[in-house]
Amino acid sequence: MEPQAFRLPVSSGQTYTGKTVQLDGTRFENCKFIDCQILYDGGPAQTSLCYFSPGTKFLFRGIAANVVQVIQELGWTISPPKPPDY
Repeated sequence: MEPQAFRLPVSSGQTYTGKTVQLDGTRFENCKFIDCQILYDGGPAQTSLCYFSPGTKFLFRGIAANVVQVIQELGWTISPPKPPDY
């Protein structure tokens, strides 16, 4: 018997406004994040067709913060993706 693939819990079609949202441990599908604070610690996470308003802030902590630091030290930049056309 083959092991089952690990699947993240899904949040679908939700609108988060002014919330602090933990990205790790969830798959977000067709969600909107309006003026939120997104926390990411480096664990499994997925997004699909999500919208992040320009007022949404990302806070990278733990392992994720280490990766961002190395990227910055290499002189690379991280830019937000182009929002999907709805």
